[in-house]
Amino acid sequence: VCFLSQTCKYFHSIISNRVFWLYRLHALEQDRAPNLPHHISISTLSMSKLRSLVIHAHRRYHNCTRPGPVRPTKEITVHIKQPPGRSYCWELLPGGELLLVCWNTGLLQCLKVPSGECIWEHAPVPKGQFGYEMQANGDVHVFMVSDPESIDNGIR
Repeated sequence: VCFLSQTCKYFHSIISNRVFWLYRLHALEQDRAPNLPHHISISTLSMSKLRSLVIHAHRRYHNCTRPGPVRPTKEITVHIKQPPGRSYCWELLPGGELLLVCWNTGLLQCLKVPSGECIWEHAPVPKGQFGYEMQANGDVHVFMVSDPESIDNGIR
């Protein structure tokens, strides 16, 4: 449709309409949907941003489903300062800008991607027993799960 719009006024008028791109974004299957933070409402996005999201989602899907090895469309390395003898589990938050890292020592950190800069930390956290929820305003609510034995033994 994008190529046809260059030669046909009718198609050009269709793809110049914000509603067209909004509909196309809503019509994407779950496996093609862009990774947008939950606090961003697609109704506030511009036509050019909607168009870009739809086109990139289709390109990403076709790159991942064609035969042969998968070519990464974007690769980011986060350097985590890992002390000797420590291991960790992690969760990349929606939007790809923040990374939650839970160390086997019970320390939970929130790191910026890709710098790895720690923006906050909390301890103690039961090993790997945490979760998060993105709020509409962009805040991240982190919750930790404690087992009754930890509470009885004074570990909070």
